[in-house]
Amino acid sequence: MKQIITLCCSTLFALTCWAQAGTIKGHIHDRLEQEGFYGVNVTLIGQNKTVLTDFNGDFILEDIPAGSYDLQFSFLGFPDTTLKAIQVAPDTVIDLQIDYPPPCRYDSNGSTCPVCQKSDQVIPIVFGYPGKKLMKYANKGKVMLGGCMVSYCDPNWYCKRDQTRF
Repeated sequence: MKQIITLCCSTLFALTCWAQAGTIKGHIHDRLEQEGFYGVNVTLIGQNKTVLTDFNGDFILEDIPAGSYDLQFSFLGFPDTTLKAIQVAPDTVIDLQIDYPPPCRYDSNGSTCPVCQKSDQVIPIVFGYPGKKLMKYANKGKVMLGGCMVSYCDPNWYCKRDQTRF
């Protein structure tokens, strides 16, 4: 009889512990390519849990103890993004829809300077290794050289009047 009571208590305890966990699932949408983002690292900070998004941009983190957590998204060449204070309740599923990477401060809608609102002194910024022809354009002030390291968040335009990259 003592063994049956112990077994029942152990089973009840196990079920209670199991019901205390929640799930975070989601979809990461590539803001630049307009499709699911494959291969993003999704890390539940403080729980030592990391998954990669699948080919559709979906991920799932299961068996998360109830509490408040930060969720970090990272991908080589893009800035890390962290969602803070996600509340995980027992026996619940949180469904997140995320646009990644975050908007860039250089996102612009054309070649109009954000300072003077004019386009007559605006030239394109060109990234990468410059050849002879590109160097001639740069020396004449028709383009600005931006460097060889290129990220998704580099400025596209330069206003010679205001000396502003945007």
